Amino acid sequence: MLYIDSDILQETKDGKIIYYKKDDKNDRINLYVEDKKNETIEYFIDNFITESILLEGFTKLPDFLKLIGRGFKTSGIRYYLNKLLQQEKISTFIISSKQKSFCFENKMVLNISDFEKIRKVAIAAKKKASQELQQSIINMLNNIFPQQFHTNKNVAIKTSKNFLLNAIDMTDINDLTENDVTKITDLALRASKRFKRADKSERILLDMKDKIRIQTLEDILTEYKKLLEEGPNEGKWQSFFDKYIRIFDTGYIDNISQVNISVFGTKKPDLMMLDLHNYIDVYELKTTKAHLLGYDESHDNYYWHSDITKVIAQAEKYIKTMQDNSSDIIRAIRTQTNKNIEIIHPKAIIIAGHSKQLENEKQKQDFKMLRESLKNISFVLYDEFYDRLNNFYELLQKKK
Repeated sequence: MLYIDSDILQETKDGKIIYYKKDDKNDRINLYVEDKKNETIEYFIDNFITESILLEGFTKLPDFLKLIGRGFKTSGIRYYLNKLLQQEKISTFIISSKQKSFCFENKMVLNISDFEKIRKVAIAAKKKASQELQQSIINMLNNIFPQQFHTNKNVAIKTSKNFLLNAIDMTDINDLTENDVTKITDLALRASKRFKRADKSERILLDMKDKIRIQTLEDILTEYKKLLEEGPNEGKWQSFFDKYIRIFDTGYIDNISQVNISVFGTKKPDLMMLDLHNYIDVYELKTTKAHLLGYDESHDNYYWHSDITKVIAQAEKYIKTMQDNSSDIIRAIRTQTNKNIEIIHPKAIIIAGHSKQLENEKQKQDFKMLRESLKNISFVLYDEFYDRLNNFYELLQKKK
């Protein structure tokens, strides 16, 4: 084993040379495998319909592929090839210097000469886009220095638009940084305001919002379902809700859980959320395994289990503390966050347990009665919360 290019390693096994690197977690990522005897290279590529590309008739990595693995050097090729291969349901993709190009069933072979033609087209398209970018810059300079830079403004608008649309299609989204995505979002927001009719702008903005929320909710629901299956400790649930609760409930404008409020002492709410009206809600999170009910055989009644009575008592204590010390809490939050809040009839939300504990109709009815008897406290089961999110997600899907 030795270092090839600062962070690329190689290993010889069964007559093959395996090139790989390590990620942040020290896990191994294979880049490509050279088989000089059979003149083949298996090249692994990210976000492609086939996990790897087979290079046939090659004893070393060709210059059109990145040395560090994972993709082509020429922009746009991976995106469009992947799109077309998916369309034809190709599962085996070969670039060959020995075979003629052919496509049959789920296998495609591209002779290297044909592949080079594709590369030339992609390079020409990129060059054209660069020329359009240059023209766009000239047009902008013309606005600033009209005496020095002369251009046709009518052409400028068309060129700028074409450049942008071509660039969108050619961009490899895996190369985008967080700042890049922010700029694209800002552009979309500015573009939505160009229409004189307010209903058009509003429709575009609402459509963008729904698309983003659908994608976000898909990811959150997947993570939530995994947590439901794992049944983790309170800390993991708290981290999950702390991260996503403002997406769960758009009525909240800020999470103020990190504010230091001395009147709570060493024990403070798991979450403190500020709503649109500047009122505070507090959350107490237990686990899905927290016991919900105990049974009184002599009266044939179910009652809150001690796991739940403790958290209810804690939630009631938070509410009482907030009511009795409202001015101190308001002052602490204003000092640390510069937010003006109100403390009027504060409420607590407890999330604990799972409906699978309610095995018969009697348990369900008594649980409902106990829950409805709580004052200024909402009690929600973890799977109920999941169902609410899933229903909201499906509603957005139907709307689309």
